[in-house]
Amino acid sequence: MQRHDHSPGTGLDEADRKRLAAALAGAREARVYRRLEALLLVAEGHSMAEAARRCRVNRSSVHRWLMQYKAEHGLASKKILLANGRGFSIRLWREKQGAL
Repeated sequence: MQRHDHSPGTGLDEADRKRLAAALAGAREARVYRRLEALLLVAEGHSMAEAARRCRVNRSSVHRWLMQYKAEHGLASKKILLANGRGFSIRLWREKQGAL
């Protein structure tokens, strides 16, 4: 499969690639590892379909994870990646953080 040096159209840059690679190295749960691996493949220039095939997930899952990742960078994106896959609410997470 063809691999590109950049990620046109995904909005991911070199900083995102480094952040995802570092998070992947520290991932302990299979579901978190799978999400990070798929996002890293996209950040490295692979198509979402190729990332989905390699990670054995549906292409729509990779697309959803990418949109979630792009919606919130930093600490919030880490929380999204750790969500249980049943619709983690960013608003709810922010409310909990504000209560602390």
